[in-house]
Amino acid sequence: MSRVLITGANGFIGSNLCRWFRDRGWEVDALVRE
Repeated sequence: MSRVLITGANGFIGSNLCRWFRDRGWEVDALVRE
């Protein structure tokens, strides 16, 4: 299994990237601001 770190996961692009990677079997680590 591959792993990816996504910064800005609360934003439009970041949230879609999280979903895209998760749907393809990647392990997703996400960073968000308060």
